[in-house]
Amino acid sequence: MTTHVDDPADAMAQEAGASDGLPTVSVVLPVLNEAAHIEQVLSRLLAQDYPRHLVIEILVVDGRSEDGTRDATSQFQHRHPLAGIRLLDNPLRITSAALNIGIRAARGDVLVRMDGHAIPATDYVSRCVDALQRTGAANVGGVVEPVGRTPFGAAVALATKHPLGAGDARYRVGGSAGDVDTVAYGAFRREVFQDVGLFDESMVVNEDYEVNVRIRAAGYRIHFNPSIRLQYTPRGTVGDLWRQYFRYGWWKVETLRRVPRSL
Repeated sequence: MTTHVDDPADAMAQEAGASDGLPTVSVVLPVLNEAAHIEQVLSRLLAQDYPRHLVIEILVVDGRSEDGTRDATSQFQHRHPLAGIRLLDNPLRITSAALNIGIRAARGDVLVRMDGHAIPATDYVSRCVDALQRTGAANVGGVVEPVGRTPFGAAVALATKHPLGAGDARYRVGGSAGDVDTVAYGAFRREVFQDVGLFDESMVVNEDYEVNVRIRAAGYRIHFNPSIRLQYTPRGTVGDLWRQYFRYGWWKVETLRRVPRSL
């Protein structure tokens, strides 16, 4: 899981990983107007049980938020100067562009994608790395458990835990470990992007599914393991949820049009 490096900082990062027999990790965290959640996800990332010196950076890629997300991130950085938090700018303001900015800037062997609404289990990173090493897969992921913070959000969370509410994908409803078509978020071997390319920035949503189609087409495997777990806070109002699922529905049709082999 090593990659060619030219930068001295990259070489030092990989030397640290080699000394433990474990890969270095970069977390890529796209955000847009996440002031209410950013401290929670950053705190949970700092609480990971993976060797701290091997989580070499947390890349917060901000889509020019207007709610104080950048200030909140900077304040957290100031309180945790050794955490390796870096704040990057995403002028296009979409997730696919944010992920590509993070991937280009990342120095770790493993790239863990995170989300501003996510609360990863404290063993999330270590279980992702373990699954990558044991299975040889290029991308791994686990169960996403929705947890509502408002009465409406709680109702949405309950609905999305059921196959009738959100489909039967294993990352939503659980299931046995095994290879799958796609996983939520994911932890990637860095070198897979050197082979298949980065995320498609013309995809406003469903960018993860599209890149996973390319990963599988290139002969790599995507693996689901139910021991990899994170919680996710659904949208808290009817309006927010409607806008989210309208976009999802439109882009699902567009994804099928662009990538018919994903049917």
